[in-house]
Amino acid sequence: VEDEVLAVAERWKSKRLNVSHAFHSPLMEPMLDDFREAISGLTFHEPVVGMSTSGDVTTVDYWVSHVRDVVRFHENVTRLGDVTLVEVGPDAQLTAMVDGLIPTLTRVKSDVESMLTALSQVH
Repeated sequence: VEDEVLAVAERWKSKRLNVSHAFHSPLMEPMLDDFREAISGLTFHEPVVGMSTSGDVTTVDYWVSHVRDVVRFHENVTRLGDVTLVEVGPDAQLTAMVDGLIPTLTRVKSDVESMLTALSQVH
């Protein structure tokens, strides 16, 4: 499967992500029962900050399936409508996929400069 993915990726400019696990793929299945057990004692609440997702984030099942299932990124971003989107993450991975998305941290600027730039763009 990896060779097939790499062959497709050669058609476009791409960057292989440096991650510890193949999240959102069948390769996560062996850990799902342990993950379910690990989080089953937690209580999840409705988010205070609005978010767009497919499912009920207040359930253990949501988070277990989130580890394994495909992310419906385009559907969820589209559902938000006309809003300002800010990416909170270490390297602006999603910014290139969404017009107007504002990254908070990048590798080309210091954290302080990145955050100040993001805040000025939001303002």
